Amino acid sequence: MHTSSAMGVKVLAIIGTTNINYIHPWKTDYRIVSLGLDCAPCFFYSPKPLECTRNDIKYKCIKEIEVVRVYNEAIKFITS
Repeated sequence: MHTSSAMGVKVLAIIGTTNINYIHPWKTDYRIVSLGLDCAPCFFYSPKPLECTRNDIKYKCIKEIEVVRVYNEAIKFITS
């Protein structure tokens, strides 16, 4: 994502645990696929490892993003 952004290439980013307002691509056209769960963002830049506090599905924010959703976003993005 960052390399593509630096090269000025369109970016479709898949973001789970990080803050989409902080980690998004810069200076390029981009779209973000994210579940937007109420527990996100849960990863803050620190030396400690990431830990998920959910009780239902651990790391749901990334595990539950379906391939078809990413595919559909990509199609919309490249045809717009």
